[in-house]
Amino acid sequence: MVGRSKDFAQLIAAVAAKRGAVITGPPGVGKTTLALSAVAWAEQHGMTHRRASATRAAQGLPFGAFASLLPSERSDADTSREDLGALLGRYARAMAEETQGRPLLVFVDDAHLLDEGSAI
Repeated sequence: MVGRSKDFAQLIAAVAAKRGAVITGPPGVGKTTLALSAVAWAEQHGMTHRRASATRAAQGLPFGAFASLLPSERSDADTSREDLGALLGRYARAMAEETQGRPLLVFVDDAHLLDEGSAI
């Protein structure tokens, strides 16, 4: 990673500490490449990862960028009446259960396009 060793070290420090991180910069500078390098590092160090890509098309859908990662809707409850916090908690628990106790790293590409609920 030519010229990005400091950025990579900072990102790895955040991942290792299980903190969030945001990579910013203009289009084409290698943000996704840097993030994918951190994902590879995380996997080598025993973490599970999930990847979501935010898009303008999914921006109007609650948790649209995460649709492929989320469990199917429950048939035993009316999720339309479930508040956003409860729904987010249920989705987070379902994703965590799939890791079999390993730390979970969630990589979101183009996070600036997330819907409001996903961005919290």
